Amino acid sequence: MEEIAALVDEYSYISMVSAFSVFIVRDLNWFLTNMQDTEYPGTVYVPPNTENEFEYNMIKANCDHLRLIQVGISLTNAHGDTPAGETVAWQFNLFFDEAKEQSIDDSMSMLRQSGFNFEKHKTDGIPHELLAEYLITSGLCMNRRNHWITFHGGVDFGYLLRHLMGTELPQKQDEFLECLKWYFGNFYDCKEIKREIDFLSGGLGKLAKELDVDRIGTMHQAGSDAVVTAGVYFKLKAKLQKMWNAAGPKIEERVNGKLYGIGESVNDDPYIE
Repeated sequence: MEEIAALVDEYSYISMVSAFSVFIVRDLNWFLTNMQDTEYPGTVYVPPNTENEFEYNMIKANCDHLRLIQVGISLTNAHGDTPAGETVAWQFNLFFDEAKEQSIDDSMSMLRQSGFNFEKHKTDGIPHELLAEYLITSGLCMNRRNHWITFHGGVDFGYLLRHLMGTELPQKQDEFLECLKWYFGNFYDCKEIKREIDFLSGGLGKLAKELDVDRIGTMHQAGSDAVVTAGVYFKLKAKLQKMWNAAGPKIEERVNGKLYGIGESVNDDPYIE
């Protein structure tokens, strides 16, 4: 965190990915029909009220009850350049006691195959409240100069925000979005941005291949995914800059503060990635 604090003024674009043992669905009938066929099964918390703000209620129910396992952060400057040196991302492994947390075997097995060591998460994992403290004191959070980048980031932000606030998430999604602006300042969701380009589709991995973004590290490790997310963002930004009239609004002004599936955005998928 000392390294990050020293770099964040110059490299103020923060790509963030989190890892957790939950698979959140929007359509329960779809879930019951297809769960055995998906590669991301996990615990599902269904909120008591799903009539309004369904997607946010699903995020809140799961983030309030389940634990974050890992957070990956990659820093770049406004041009997409990473800091000089070999480090392209930082990965924080949080305290997680598999025996006491809710999960599904297939989900945990997938994470193990990606390199997760749950014994070390239990013995050496970072306390969640300590990570929250350092996110603020490092200058990452509550800093209006920073720009946060995610892919389908409602759940990622939900987990971080719950720990930063030290309480359950707000009851209403408008309050949630206001809290995000307070803690994270500017934020962009690559899955929301890609709506602007008709020929692009799919999740983060497929999108990265279509945009020729190289992966460093192992898929499903949060640090590696954070690097990919940063690469995808700047490739999307470059494509849109060519498509849109230069006299129009800047790309970041147009997509700032929009999360896929939250608020005015509509989730076209039967699940939350």
